[in-house]
Amino acid sequence: MTAPPLIVVPRFRLLGSLAVAFGAAGWVLFGARAAQGILGYALGPRVDSVWLYDWRVYYAGALDLLQRHLYLDGGIAVGSLKMPVDVFNYPPMAAALPIPLLPFGYELGGFIWVVMGVAAMLAGGLVAARTTRKPAWLAFFGVFWLAYAVQPYFTRNIVLGNVNSFMLLILAGFAWAHLREHRRTAGILLGLAIAIKVWPVLIGVLLIRERRWLEITWAGALVAVQGVLVLLWLGPAFVPEMVNALRAVVPIPAGVVVLWTSWARESFLWWPAWGSVATAGLLVALPARGRLGLGLGILAGLSLIANLWDHYLPTFALAAVLICSSDELARVAQALWSRLALRRLLADRARPG
Repeated sequence: MTAPPLIVVPRFRLLGSLAVAFGAAGWVLFGARAAQGILGYALGPRVDSVWLYDWRVYYAGALDLLQRHLYLDGGIAVGSLKMPVDVFNYPPMAAALPIPLLPFGYELGGFIWVVMGVAAMLAGGLVAARTTRKPAWLAFFGVFWLAYAVQPYFTRNIVLGNVNSFMLLILAGFAWAHLREHRRTAGILLGLAIAIKVWPVLIGVLLIRERRWLEITWAGALVAVQGVLVLLWLGPAFVPEMVNALRAVVPIPAGVVVLWTSWARESFLWWPAWGSVATAGLLVALPARGRLGLGLGILAGLSLIANLWDHYLPTFALAAVLICSSDELARVAQALWSRLALRRLLADRARPG
């Protein structure tokens, strides 16, 4: 017996039209509020605020990397500005990214950095939707941008200058290349993501499961080559100092929203110290492939981050797009909808008259 055809109900058409309208509004509002926030802080009074707060870390790290004492001088600083952390607690690649902007100085370089970050986030949303081959997911990301742009922490996240803005585009680009069988490009982008933040290494479990050896080779080669270059530039003494810096615990500021496993750790007394590792292990152990595997791999990697703050929300949105657009979830939804449609059909036939 074949499943009955889907029944198109007018109210679902209305919901679809509303989703498109809200999605389009979200893309516009995101760009408008981001521009307003950046210009408001850039042209406003010079105070030690959230403006370029995270950029300071990357800027100081880039200067230290060029001067060959990254991790080795006991701390980082940008003049008399307050720093979010005492040490550079990222891999060296995160310090290399801002180097092209150093000639512009701290202020102008930071302004360019946050503008590029907004462009990268918007491009990341577009690429994320493109991974599904369905235009409807552009509306999904637009609705997400709409919800994100009206949050009280939105402007702060935009003007901080955190590298997660660029990570969204890199990870979305990797997902697109992986699903389109552009294996060398996918491997290079994954290697870059690992070199910047480390946690995307868990996505490699999916590559092993799918036997994407070329992607693994390119990702591993990029990580290895940049590691050797940094080792030759800074010397072997930086390695233990870097490990200590990466393990540094950053206090959670008041008013910051924490997500996922960080929220569980902060909210539940019963959440064990190994809970994040167990969550990551469970997610990568699921025998998922394709978009579902990519989405679960991203969630697994994020589970290992000590403090998942609200500027990771776009990365969670990327994972949601990949998971919700997966063929496996579509088959489940189709089966449930077909069963519901059959029940409606039988109920209509059973009515008298």
